[in-house]
Amino acid sequence: MNPREIWEPIKSELDKIGIGVQKIRAAHANSKTFLENVRKFVQDYFNKYRSILVSRGINVDDFDVSMQDLYKLTTTRSLTSRYSLRIRSLKKQLSLLEVQNLIPINNADVSEKPPYTSIEKSILETLERIAPAIAVSYNQVLIDVNDQMRVSFRGSAAEIREVLRGVLEILAPDNEVEKMPGFKFEKDNNRPDKNLTSPTMKQKVRFILKSRGKSSGSMEVPEVAVGIIDELVSIFTRSIYARGSIATHTNDGAGREELQRLKMYVDTVLCELLEIKL
Repeated sequence: MNPREIWEPIKSELDKIGIGVQKIRAAHANSKTFLENVRKFVQDYFNKYRSILVSRGINVDDFDVSMQDLYKLTTTRSLTSRYSLRIRSLKKQLSLLEVQNLIPINNADVSEKPPYTSIEKSILETLERIAPAIAVSYNQVLIDVNDQMRVSFRGSAAEIREVLRGVLEILAPDNEVEKMPGFKFEKDNNRPDKNLTSPTMKQKVRFILKSRGKSSGSMEVPEVAVGIIDELVSIFTRSIYARGSIATHTNDGAGREELQRLKMYVDTVLCELLEIKL
């Protein structure tokens, strides 16, 4: 496949989404057709084009996160301006990725799937039914954690958290969580004098389990796990910079171990949310 066959479909579809945003005159992008087009664009990227880019040795970690963020906008009532900003950012990232296509092709077989545990297989199959784009992200994390040649796991850590965040957006939309009796926005840890403007992941978990009639005691484990997930991602990011170099970070195996620990907690919460028996 030549470079034009890789980039032209992605650029063309992104341009169409950009034109669609420009036609929206309302403050919020609520057009069903527009939202469906955006979701299809993201799904096509993950299902059709991503593996080709990876096979050419192109690092798509940041672009993946941006595409997931674009998809997340469609799961809640989002401002049209937020779509415009995300699309402009994606176009810039895409231009940079196109330059990376000059790198020689890596002939490794990227289509090979890692060995799944029974839990991983159940999670993946469930995600494929309810959210194909999120399923692709989860599968990528499985590939990353089993890839003995991988030298960086920062993108993988962000991706596994976004898998959880994406599932929560689908099962617990912000506007529904905010209707929960007694709901209050939590304090912003970075600005104690201010409240957050959207529900936290813990509050979303509580909403889902409460709507299923779960007792307070049964909510405790997944809520605690969500708190640990956020802390582990923060520790993971800090540790990368503290170690000073990728070589130091990967030679001691800590990056893989940290990702595996993070994934263990995410899998625990996903099993609860997706009603998968451990």
